[in-house]
Amino acid sequence: MDNGSLLLASLDELFASDSSVVLLSLFDGIGGARRSLELISLPLSMYVSSEVDPLAARTVRYGWPDVLEAGDVTSITKEFIRTVQVKCAGARFVL
Repeated sequence: MDNGSLLLASLDELFASDSSVVLLSLFDGIGGARRSLELISLPLSMYVSSEVDPLAARTVRYGWPDVLEAGDVTSITKEFIRTVQVKCAGARFVL
């Protein structure tokens, strides 16, 4: 078994389809982290994106309409963090 297959097998065991995984992507760009997780079939319960470039943010919204947008990382408030905490309560893992 090659290293890639071993990694994917480990991820399958760690993240069962019923697990709750949240992706918090700071400086998200066009959603490369989210796409990478899709390519390895890792299911997400929530996707939070922080990006200041309007075209990149629009690309993310188009590809993943369920995204929770945080905007500029320097303007994330305590209230926003509380909102995320409530929505992803019980998450097994946050990336």
